[in-house]
Amino acid sequence: MEITNVSFRPNASLYKNQTCLGVQLTPVSARFDPLRTGYEYMRLVRKLHPERWRLRRDAKGVYFIDKLWGGPAYREAIEADIPYERFRATWVREAKIFEELVEG
Repeated sequence: MEITNVSFRPNASLYKNQTCLGVQLTPVSARFDPLRTGYEYMRLVRKLHPERWRLRRDAKGVYFIDKLWGGPAYREAIEADIPYERFRATWVREAKIFEELVEG
């Protein structure tokens, strides 16, 4: 994976029209696991900056990240600081059950 420093100015959201600094991750191998990378990144940011850690909610109080994942499991695992392999085991098992149901 290649990591590059980037700066950008969002045109919407909390940081609208502000210069933001970040990193761009570029996979260079088929072994790159974007789910693990995002998960570990979220755990790390939460651990290093607990005073600034917050996740966005909509007007009804639903976490945006829960909508992306399809439920609260991802957020709850990060908040509980569950290792990725343990978290992965939960959704791999669920995916296998779903595949079996679909194959019927």
